[in-house]
Amino acid sequence: MVPVTVLKQAGRFQKLRAIRKHLREWRPDIVVAYKTIPSTYAEIAGLPGRNWRLIVSERNHSHRGPTLGFKTRMLVHHLSDAVVCNSNVQCELIRNHASSLSAKTFHVANCLNLGHFRPATEHERPVAASEPIRLLVLGRVDWQKNPLRLCEAVHSVREQHGIDVVVDWYGNSFLNNGKPGPQSGCYLKTMQCIQERAAQAWFRLHEPVRDVRELLWRSDALMLASLYEGFSNVIGEAMACGKPVLASVAGDNVRLVEEGSNGFLFDPLRVDDIARAIVRFARLAIHARAAFGMEGRRRAEALLSPERFLKEYEAIFAYVRRGQ
Repeated sequence: MVPVTVLKQAGRFQKLRAIRKHLREWRPDIVVAYKTIPSTYAEIAGLPGRNWRLIVSERNHSHRGPTLGFKTRMLVHHLSDAVVCNSNVQCELIRNHASSLSAKTFHVANCLNLGHFRPATEHERPVAASEPIRLLVLGRVDWQKNPLRLCEAVHSVREQHGIDVVVDWYGNSFLNNGKPGPQSGCYLKTMQCIQERAAQAWFRLHEPVRDVRELLWRSDALMLASLYEGFSNVIGEAMACGKPVLASVAGDNVRLVEEGSNGFLFDPLRVDDIARAIVRFARLAIHARAAFGMEGRRRAEALLSPERFLKEYEAIFAYVRRGQ
């Protein structure tokens, strides 16, 4: 059993002081910090005279490039022994724009519980139907996820190609007790698009759910139209569940989805290209869709296993222990 200590201090300086005190009392060999704020706390808490090895994380993609925030984080990362990115695109950004960190920057993709995220059994699988084509979107309703262009693309597929496509979108709408909040602008615009296209029956927004496995089982494919991404967990989960993926050419999507093998890729800025990918998928025979799903599962087992994840982290542990 791994002991867990929860630090409940409210203010930033109080948290920093508590982390510093805890680390100096506990005297760990290696500290691994996840996400931006914990990484920054861990880096500053080591000053002065840190006597443990520190691994920090970059878990998002800085899609705007080397901004002031990015440059500041990279400067602080010099206080660490290793920087782990969960996306290859973020690794490349660091190597290109913070080259002094290159030698200690590593790429470790996320891993999945491949026992939980798995293809449905015959008993669990819904009854197959030729129509409609059921596309599943998992993610918050915001501008990054590109709902307006997706809605336009599905409308185009239905009107111009006569293909019955239904989108079920599960994610945070950022409403506060049903009322608009400061982050709900994209949701409101999406609802407007749905109303203007009379799309209530085929572009459906739902509240987020905790376990998405059964949603994936009931879908024909996962759709991810994001304008930018780092590493997409939902693509990995869909692949592990044996589902084809339609995804934008953003971030590490292109490393997970192989065009014409386990899914289709598209330019998220072009409505016609999103529509093209949907049409290509819709015209696949049932056995071809199944083959896409099987290939996705094979890729998930090869790329996203916990064993691979642990092996790569063990190599980083060995690196920082050598003090290089």
